[in-house]
Amino acid sequence: MSMHASPHLSSSAAGVCVLALCTASTAYGIGVPAPPAPVSPPQTGGFTQALVSGRANIELRPRYEYVHEDNSKTNAKAFTIRSRVGYTSQRWKALWIGLEGEAVSHLNDSDYFDTTNFSKVGTDSLVPDPATTEINQAYLGIHASTGPALVRKTQLRAGLQRLVLDNDRWIGDVRWRQNMQTLDAVSLYSTAIPHTRLQYAFVERANRIFGNDSVFQQYKFDAAHLINLAYQSPWGQWVGYAYLLDFKDLKRTNSGIPAPAQFNEQQLSTNTFGIRLTGARPLSKAFTLLYELEWAKQKDAYNNPLSIDEDYYLVQFGGKFKAGPLPLTLQAAREHLGGNGTSSLQTPLATVHAFNGWADKFVAANSTNPAQGLNDNMLMVATKVAGVKFVVAYHKYETDAGSNDYGDEWNFLAAKKYGKNWMTGFKFATFERASDNPIAGMVDTTKAWVWGEFQFN
Repeated sequence: MSMHASPHLSSSAAGVCVLALCTASTAYGIGVPAPPAPVSPPQTGGFTQALVSGRANIELRPRYEYVHEDNSKTNAKAFTIRSRVGYTSQRWKALWIGLEGEAVSHLNDSDYFDTTNFSKVGTDSLVPDPATTEINQAYLGIHASTGPALVRKTQLRAGLQRLVLDNDRWIGDVRWRQNMQTLDAVSLYSTAIPHTRLQYAFVERANRIFGNDSVFQQYKFDAAHLINLAYQSPWGQWVGYAYLLDFKDLKRTNSGIPAPAQFNEQQLSTNTFGIRLTGARPLSKAFTLLYELEWAKQKDAYNNPLSIDEDYYLVQFGGKFKAGPLPLTLQAAREHLGGNGTSSLQTPLATVHAFNGWADKFVAANSTNPAQGLNDNMLMVATKVAGVKFVVAYHKYETDAGSNDYGDEWNFLAAKKYGKNWMTGFKFATFERASDNPIAGMVDTTKAWVWGEFQFN
């Protein structure tokens, strides 16, 4: 579940905050910053100058992850590190390039299922951070400095790129996992109309978090159109969106690989149309009202063999105030992802870890919502003490189809930034299964993470 207030039109993810107490649109538990707004680099006079005056970026993120499930599986103990190195040139005649490489390395024995070592399916708990080395971004950007406003305030990017829309609920880069999700796409970002931001992307392929050696490595599309239009009003930001996804079947069925990979991606082919409002409204000097409302309709499309006609909604209210010297943010929300027991609403390109609890009980390699659907009732409190940001959240999960409970979950986060470049963090999640949970394999689960991060831009 996301915890945020009024997003700004200057950012594709509506915020670059590191943690939960930001007032921009940031899911409360990602614990890492959203990508910056797609602002083009400065214009230079010559081709050589554009190259030598470019900007480098470096990131190192070592992390330890522990997973315990109440079953016969071996506990996961994963010590990994993500290394990212990138370069963005300056502009020459409206053109620039962006490049980034990413490597995920294992610093201990792979005593867990990482989505590539299928010998551990059913015997070891999952940590989906396989070792991999790959190109993370490689794109050409176009942004003219002269001409009419439609030209000067519009930019294009073509190639391999990160893309986050709104709060990651539908389109995200899954930056919590060590290997990010990126898209082979042509994207447009325009602020040519006052108080309005238009984003569009045509996507050919999604490069998923599972790495080059996993059967779950990618999604391919016959066509995927992502349309997102935002308008800043006195009451907050209104967004209308349409996500039209026509998946290709990658023919994994009957290929000799284990059952979890035998899946026809065309079951994810859908058209989704929605509207959302996010805002923060001061009611006094001491209290600011936070609100987020969203509704969407998703239907099966193209060659989807399933019948899908489901609603999504989010109703979230909260406030920011001080309790003595402590700044507090309180939020209460209900999120609904429809399901009828046979099929359900899906968000295959989302940063799903940021929603419905950090234990990731509603996430699978080819599904982001059980067939019974999901109602997530959530409470969250966040504060900051001595420079350390704390978040505590509680989730109560229910089915949409029928009247069953999945269970409940507690989440805890503590993290601190040191200057502009360093941070450390600790996260904890514990899920307790309800007695009438309709999913046999959804067991009591405990997860914990400790990490550090260095970033240079």
